[in-house]
Amino acid sequence: MNKQSTKESTPLSIVVPAYKQADSLISNISQLDSYLKHTFATYELIVVVDGNTDGSCQALALSPDLQHVQVICFAKNGGKGQALAAGFRATQHNTIAYIDAGGDINHTSLKTMLQLLHSQTYDIVIGSKRHPASQVRYPWLRRLYSRLYQTIVSLFFKLSVTDTQVGLKVFRREVITDTLPHLRCRRFGFDLELLVVANNQGYHQIIEAPVIIEHNFRSTINLLDAGHTLVETVRIFFTHRR
Repeated sequence: MNKQSTKESTPLSIVVPAYKQADSLISNISQLDSYLKHTFATYELIVVVDGNTDGSCQALALSPDLQHVQVICFAKNGGKGQALAAGFRATQHNTIAYIDAGGDINHTSLKTMLQLLHSQTYDIVIGSKRHPASQVRYPWLRRLYSRLYQTIVSLFFKLSVTDTQVGLKVFRREVITDTLPHLRCRRFGFDLELLVVANNQGYHQIIEAPVIIEHNFRSTINLLDAGHTLVETVRIFFTHRR
């Protein structure tokens, strides 16, 4: 059998936002790129360095195995929302995904999520820690924060999902095209705002998929970020409520 025929045929654009991860970025991107190369017949990998304070852009440029990777570099940190918006605008294919750069989320779920997206009329497939088949190893405090936040989200918004914040999501291009002009969040509220705006635009077919998450303590999220996310959540409610 032709080895090429075993690969997923749908072209994929994948965006990776990164910030202060120079110590692990090359390794993580190389592993992701290797998986994409062996799994997808056609793909593009776009890394957005959201604040080049640690030489991440230079490290990516000097890596001989990653010369085909598109790198978008911001000198100053503007937030995950800014990074993803820039990455989305640079994509070329009709299926778009993003995954966080920290290495916590196992990227092998991507193929299943893409196949799920196209198996029926789904608009968005999102990774979910609360899916029955997910394998998640997180500190208890992070689990508590996550559960409290999702309780707030369920009270504020009419979304048919149980977990909005996992940094692994797959979209049809039209979802990104229609939602991007309406997104205002610059930080971690971007994940939620994208789903809320998509739902308001009529993209109701959102399905959760299992993920494998192994907390590696490289996350850049802290209490200040959690506070910003809560503020952004309130702002999303008043900006996009229907």
